[in-house]
Amino acid sequence: KSTGKENKITITNDKGRLSKDDIDRMVQEAEKYKAEDEANRDRVGAKNSLESYTY
Repeated sequence: KSTGKENKITITNDKGRLSKDDIDRMVQEAEKYKAEDEANRDRVGAKNSLESYTY
């Protein structure tokens, strides 16, 4: 059973959202550091392999 009253709300939240430029910048930074991350991963893997070989 309802009272028959009706209210309408519009919610907008632009304050916490990233702009298109921010998203593009973050994607470019991620691509830029991808090669560096892979090199570090390979270096750590080689170090771990060497340590396990010596023990």
